[in-house]
Amino acid sequence: MASRGAGYAPPHAAGRPGGWTIGALASLVVTLRYPILAAWAAGAALAVLYLPAVGEGGAADYEGLVAQGSEAVAAERRAAQLFDLPLPARALVVQRDPNGLSRPALEAAVDRAAAVSSGEVPALREIALALPLANVDRLVPASREEGTTAVTYLFFPRDAGLSTQAELSRAYLARIPPAEAPVGVTGTAPARYDQWRAIADSIRWVELGTLVLVVLVFGLAFRAPGAPLLVLAAAGLAYVVSTRLVAWTGQQLGTAAPREIEPLALALLLGLVTDYAAFYMTGTRRRLADGDDRVTAARATARAYGPIVTTAGLIVALGTATMALARLEFFRAFAPGLALTVLVTLAVGMTFVPAALAVFGWSVFAPAAFREDAEQQAPPAWRTWLVRLATFRPVSAVVVVAVVAALVVAARPVADMRLGFALVEAHERDAEPRRASEAAGTGFAPGIVSPTVLILEGRGLDRQRRALDRFGELIRERPGIAAVIGPADVPRELPVDVFVSENGVGARLVVVLEDEPLNAEAIETVRALRDDAPELLERAGLGARIVGVGGDTAIAEETVSQLGRDFRVVAVAAILVNLLLLALFLRAVVAPLYLVAASVLSLAASLGITTWVFQTHFGFTDLTYYVPFAVAVLSLSLGSDYNLFVVGRIWQEASRRRLRDAVCYAAPRSARALAIAGFTLAGSFGVLAVIPLRPFREFAFAMALGVLLDTFVVRPFLVPALVALFGRHGWWPRTPPEPVER
Repeated sequence: MASRGAGYAPPHAAGRPGGWTIGALASLVVTLRYPILAAWAAGAALAVLYLPAVGEGGAADYEGLVAQGSEAVAAERRAAQLFDLPLPARALVVQRDPNGLSRPALEAAVDRAAAVSSGEVPALREIALALPLANVDRLVPASREEGTTAVTYLFFPRDAGLSTQAELSRAYLARIPPAEAPVGVTGTAPARYDQWRAIADSIRWVELGTLVLVVLVFGLAFRAPGAPLLVLAAAGLAYVVSTRLVAWTGQQLGTAAPREIEPLALALLLGLVTDYAAFYMTGTRRRLADGDDRVTAARATARAYGPIVTTAGLIVALGTATMALARLEFFRAFAPGLALTVLVTLAVGMTFVPAALAVFGWSVFAPAAFREDAEQQAPPAWRTWLVRLATFRPVSAVVVVAVVAALVVAARPVADMRLGFALVEAHERDAEPRRASEAAGTGFAPGIVSPTVLILEGRGLDRQRRALDRFGELIRERPGIAAVIGPADVPRELPVDVFVSENGVGARLVVVLEDEPLNAEAIETVRALRDDAPELLERAGLGARIVGVGGDTAIAEETVSQLGRDFRVVAVAAILVNLLLLALFLRAVVAPLYLVAASVLSLAASLGITTWVFQTHFGFTDLTYYVPFAVAVLSLSLGSDYNLFVVGRIWQEASRRRLRDAVCYAAPRSARALAIAGFTLAGSFGVLAVIPLRPFREFAFAMALGVLLDTFVVRPFLVPALVALFGRHGWWPRTPPEPVER
C-alpha cells in the first residue's frame, strides 16, 4: 500500500552502524511497553524525592562568568596586597535629586558611610567599607551635573556571596530617608543577583507558555486532545528527571550549574521531545489508518525512526558537549547540563513515546482521528508537484543559488556584530539596577558605576607625584575617558595613601569611562588603554611597571577576547561532530558536507538578522557576549537534527525507488511532521522572551528565527535541491543501492 513506506525501515537502513541494534531495541521497547511506562513514572517520582533542583544552591558567582586565569582579577588581588583600601567595588547605592542634593543630605551620606565602615551599625557589619562620592567640587571634571548625585560604594569580604552583597546593599539603601533622594542599588553584583531572581520568578511563565504552545500546536495538528497530552507527559518526564540529574551531577563534580540553564534546558528538551513525538505520532497514525493494530503500528514506526532519532539526539548531545572545550567557566558549566538534558530527552523519546503509542493506539488521536484511508493522509498534490519541480536538476541549481544568495545577504550584518557583557543593561529600564545606574551616569558619567583601575608597581612612587599626575593627564586625553582620579584628586573622605601605598611601591589611578562600563564601546576603550599604557607611562617619565588593569570593564574585555578563541575551538569541534555522525549514519562523505554547509548558512543568516534587529533597529550597542556562542552551538546541532529527519527518510526510500523519486516521495511526507516540530521548537525558544532580561530576548529571537529558517526554507527547499543536484555523487565513497520496488 502507498502509505506503508512511511513507517517502513528497509533492511539496509537497519544494518547501518548501530542501526540493526537500535531497530531491535525499538521493537523491544514496544514489547516491554507497560514496564517502561511504569519505570519512567517511578524514576520521575524518585528524582523529585531524592535529587536536588537546579538553583537550590543560590545565585552563581559573578566570577563564574569571566575568563579563567583573568589578568584583571589577578591585578585586583595584587592591588589588595599593596593597598589597605580595595578598589573597585561591585555594589553601590545611588542618591540623586535633579534639583540638587541639599548640604545636609550630602553630609548625612558621609556620616552614614563612616558609621557603617567603623562597624557602628550591627546589621551592616558584614560591609567592610562604605565610600561616598558626590558630584561636587569637580572631583570628576567630566561630570554632567553639579551637586545633584551621590554614590556610595560598598566593599565586602572576598567570600561574600552575591545574595549577601545584594541584600546588605538594599539594607543600606533602606537607611536613607526619602528626603535624601535614594534611587536604588546597582553594580555588577546586585545586577547579577537580580538576574538570578528574574529567571527564578519567570520560569513558571516559561513553563505555562510552553504548555499552552504544545496544546495548541499538537491539538490543531492532530485534532485530538490525546496528542498534546502525550507530548506534555513526555516533556514533563524529561524535564523533571533531567533538571534533577543536572543539579545532582553538579553537586558531585563540585560545580554549580548556572541558573540560565533551566529555561534553556526547558526550551531545548521541549523542542526535542516534540521533534521525536511528531515523527513517531505521524508514522504511527499513518500505519493505524492503513489497517495495522496499535502494537504493530508502533513497532514498525519505532524501527523506522529509531536509528534516525538516535543519531539526531547524539548529534545534539555531543554538539552541546563541545562547549566543555571552552575556557570560560560559564560555558564549561553549561556543557554537561545541556548534554545530559539531551540524553535524557532522547531516552524519553526513544522509549516512553513509542511505548505510550503502543499502549493507547487510536485513543491518542481520537475523536477527530477517524480511520482515514492512506490516500486521505497523503501530502497535498501541490506540495509533491513543487518538490518534483525543485528536484529537476536545472531547477535545483536555480533553487540552490537563490536560497544560498538570500542566506548570504541575510548573514551580512554578522560582520558588524559587537559583543558586550550585559549585567546592568540586561535589565529592563524600570528595574532597580538599571534605574540606579542611569541616575549615577546622568549625575557623573556612565562609567562611575564601575570604574576601571590601573595598577602600577615600582620604587619610590610616593616621590613621583608629578609624573603620576602627568600619566593621568595623558590617559584623560584619550577618547572614551570621562575622568581620571589620582593622587592629586584625593577627597577628604579618603586616606592619603589610597592612590599611593605607604611604602611607595604601589600606585593606582581610577579611570571613569564615558560609556556604560560593560558595553562594547567601553570594552574597546579599555582594550586600547591596556595596549597603549606602556607608551603613555614612558611619555610621563614614570619609573614603574604596569601590574595590570582591574575592574569590571577589564574583566569583560578579557572575557570577550577569550570568547573569540573559545568560539573557534568549539565551532570546529561541533562541525566535526556533526560531520562524523552524519557520515556514520548516511555512510557517505559528500552528503554530510553539503548538509552541514546548509546548517552553517542558516545559522549565519539568523545571527545576521539578529544583529541587524538589535544593533541597528533597536539601537543597542552590542549583543550579549554569550548569546551568539550558545546560538551557534545549538543551531548547528539542531540543524543537523532536522537534516536527518529529511535525508534519513530519503536515504531509506532510495533503496526502493530512483533517487529523484525517493526525494519526491519522502520530502513531502516529512513536511507535516517537520512543520509541527519546527513551530513548536521555534515557539518554545520564543517563549524565553518572557524573561525580562535582554540576553534571553536576544537568544529567543535568534533561536526562533533560526529554527523557522531551517523548517521553512532550508529543509523544504535547499536540502531536497542539494540532494537532487549532487545525485548519486552524494553517496560517495559508496555506490547508492539499486532500487528494489516492493
